[in-house]
Amino acid sequence: MSNLLPGKTPRALVNTTRCLSVITTKVDHHTYQIAQNAENMGLLVIDSPTDIMRCSNKVYLHERLQRFQVDTPKTLLIMGNQPYDVDGLIHQLGLPIIVKVPDGSFSIGVEKAKDRDQLQEIIARLSERSAILLLQEYMPTDYDWRIGIMNNQVLYACRYYMAKSHWQIYNHSARSHKSGNADAMAVEKVPKKVVKTALKAAKAMGNGFYGVDLKESGERVVIIEVNDNPSIDMGVEDLHAGQMLYQQIMSSMLRQLDELNGR
Repeated sequence: MSNLLPGKTPRALVNTTRCLSVITTKVDHHTYQIAQNAENMGLLVIDSPTDIMRCSNKVYLHERLQRFQVDTPKTLLIMGNQPYDVDGLIHQLGLPIIVKVPDGSFSIGVEKAKDRDQLQEIIARLSERSAILLLQEYMPTDYDWRIGIMNNQVLYACRYYMAKSHWQIYNHSARSHKSGNADAMAVEKVPKKVVKTALKAAKAMGNGFYGVDLKESGERVVIIEVNDNPSIDMGVEDLHAGQMLYQQIMSSMLRQLDELNGR
């Protein structure tokens, strides 16, 4: 089927409800408990408890990327329910400003403040959901890079395009929760700086299976986030590599299983 789809596949055709039906991971979630139990039993766990802990919380993720000197957008952490200097935030980050809750996913819990009043309104509203908020500089791009990495090896490369007339990949304000298009390409065609930065970010997390999201703007390449449970949809992420992608994943799992069993 993937060979029949066009080079720039509408992700909505693959799964229009993916952002609503997918099971994501969180530390205070049954997915973390299952992974932890499996690891305690000596099983190979690709989305390990450590990966979930490091990647699913944006505050923890940001601090770890900073520790390993991985480039990210300018970021500030604030306690939204405590006094803050709104003019100081704007001075440091400029406008618009992106405001994120730590545990958001699929563009949920991520909002853009265009001016001072809207920034204060968004901070007040999102502070009801989380005591800590991340504020980042706005970096407009036509697409985000998604680099799939497993065991510190690049498996695939995609570009996720912004939803039509929207600044994010997913537009939850649209009636049908529209998402942008995507295309996959040979890793060799990806700018070297993008691949190098993605590998550096993945290495900071561990040796699991990660979907590294990046923005490329001028000479800058920055990490937006590292996903511990990246999706592989037929006709999207596997569009270029096809069955070879799944063979690479299984081979990597087999190597890790051999290492786990001391073979």
